Amino acid sequence: MARRCIVCNVLITEGRLKILAHTRTCVEHSTTSAYAARPVHTGTSADDAMQDIAIIKDPKAAAEFDRLRDLKL
Repeated sequence: MARRCIVCNVLITEGRLKILAHTRTCVEHSTTSAYAARPVHTGTSADDAMQDIAIIKDPKAAAEFDRLRDLKL
């Protein structure tokens, strides 16, 4: 079912409505910023190694992770 943004009256895309069925705004007027995910590896050997995913909500922190990842050591 088509729905229009309550801010600008533009049709909300089908994909956005499929993922966020109750959204009332288009992407441009969303107040939620995108999250970033980064892998986290812990442990000092193969026997105690663990992998996890960290969800990063702060855009500045995500940018810093990207900067550190791209460093040539």
